[in-house]
Amino acid sequence: VVRQNNFALDLDDNLPLERTDVTMPVADYRAWFKANIEGSQEAVFHNADLYPPNYTEAVSITYSKTDRDVTIPDRLQPGGSSSALEKAMYWAVTELPYGKQLRSQVIDPLRLGSNPVVWRNYEASYDVAGLDPGSRKHETYVLLEYFVPVDRFEEFIPLMAEVYEHYDANIANVSIRHCAPDTDTLMTWAPVESYAFVVYYKQGTEPFERTKVGIWTRALNDAVLAVDGTMYLPYQPHALPEQFHQAYPGAADLFALKGRVDPDYRFRNKLWDTYLTPPEPPLLADERAVRQKLAARNDYARPEDQTFLTLPEWSIVYAADELGTFLQHSSPSQFPFFASLAQFWEVYRATAPQTNRYDYNAGYHGMIMTIGVSYTVEYAIRGAYEGTVGALTEWWQGGAVNGLSEDHFAAQYATDYGNFIHATPWYAYPYTTKARDFRALSGTWSIRGLERRFSIYVELYAKAAWGGAMGWASNATFGAETGIIHAWIRRGDVDPETVLGVHIIEELGNDWLLVSLERYEPFTAAIPALVETGASFIEIAGNQTILMTLVAPDSWTGVENVGQLVYEWPILTVPGQKRVAVEVPVSALHLAIPAVAAEGVTLHHIYDY
Repeated sequence: VVRQNNFALDLDDNLPLERTDVTMPVADYRAWFKANIEGSQEAVFHNADLYPPNYTEAVSITYSKTDRDVTIPDRLQPGGSSSALEKAMYWAVTELPYGKQLRSQVIDPLRLGSNPVVWRNYEASYDVAGLDPGSRKHETYVLLEYFVPVDRFEEFIPLMAEVYEHYDANIANVSIRHCAPDTDTLMTWAPVESYAFVVYYKQGTEPFERTKVGIWTRALNDAVLAVDGTMYLPYQPHALPEQFHQAYPGAADLFALKGRVDPDYRFRNKLWDTYLTPPEPPLLADERAVRQKLAARNDYARPEDQTFLTLPEWSIVYAADELGTFLQHSSPSQFPFFASLAQFWEVYRATAPQTNRYDYNAGYHGMIMTIGVSYTVEYAIRGAYEGTVGALTEWWQGGAVNGLSEDHFAAQYATDYGNFIHATPWYAYPYTTKARDFRALSGTWSIRGLERRFSIYVELYAKAAWGGAMGWASNATFGAETGIIHAWIRRGDVDPETVLGVHIIEELGNDWLLVSLERYEPFTAAIPALVETGASFIEIAGNQTILMTLVAPDSWTGVENVGQLVYEWPILTVPGQKRVAVEVPVSALHLAIPAVAAEGVTLHHIYDY
């Protein structure tokens, strides 16, 4: 015991410790632990590792007191050390097709093939740098921890393994530790004697990948709660509130205590904010009245999830823009049709999980699937056709296709079509009128010209027929779409009606206004223009969250200065540029839009509802 200035620090001797390991069926581990480790005066450090993917075998690793001389003389690990070998091992385990088996059958038998003797402080001084992945741009390693009563140990393991297998979780390691009971703490994670399951796993950093981890983590929470266990909280707060309170029934008393000692909620973190609702600032009586008044309007509120679901639709518009621009200077056989349709589905896959916080919008998801399938069929056919027949007639023409009147018409039609669908549904395009214009076009006879006339006629009349059917189905399902959306704003220094397409509907008091804005493309222009007048937004269509996209260089990484990243993807026809989808609070639009300009990137689109 070291004493200084009335403080005492209780120290253990820095003894030599010998490592031993025993591999056994996991069903034998609890009895083995009780016979060899529990109550032992010799065992100092102990844990057991479960081997994925089956979790039926455990390797028990113990550091015990010994009279042998140390085989590693260093008394501490080198500071800041990072083992390239260890990193390579975890990469192999998590990335190679049989990486899990490689560890259990090759890596660990080699690693544990000897019984080294080390100083206690050496084994206790590993540097966390050894676990650093090097870069967290695309993926990283994360921890979870679960506490299971000792008599439910064998019951929990198959439940855990089932979750990992069902959700294809990329588990690197599951380590078992023993925990004494804690009956005095309000938020005790081990109210009875327990085994801790420390889970080390790899996950991607894209939003949809984080969403997937949240799903299987909640499933694992259900598994541990089913055996009267708990989940450790200081990691990602994925647990549902009901799971949190089932695992920690003392939380209510802790929250009440916090309310007494911190009534203004000054000390907070993500855990508190997730499970302890911050005190709501007092609503002004007139603000409450405004909310009630707006909620009563049948033309005000629109579903918030549609700000996310419109992005896949608009990605088709962007592909049309890119095609029109591309055909002004390049041949259609060179356009990346297949990559464009793949991007559509990638964008939908990334944005769809953002709507999990809302009720499932079956109609809108169904509509996206319908137009997605139509778009896929169209671009697959065009890609295959242009890559074979189209490429052959280009070659026949000598590659000089842009000089042909038919190819010039196709380029102008593609540009006109792209401009049209910025403000009007694609199925409303005047395909038959365009076909008549094409028929009146005079051209020079050539193999390429004849082939183009055939392919363009087929495309226009096929789209006319399919578009008519889709237009009828859309109107029957959703009705006629309104072109107006309403926003509750705070007046700035300039009359908002000076902004094109913005009209004041009603004065709401306190410099608040209810205004109407045009939807679709004009909406993107109106929002920054309103911000320039000094206006700020309280709600748009009753919603608090909105999505925007930016166009930025591939190297740009400043998205956190604007909002929350949702997804980013390359612009296929503009090398070095990407589109970045960002979620922004409506109330922060007057801050986010200047931040876009400050970052030197382009505000591309703001998605209404």
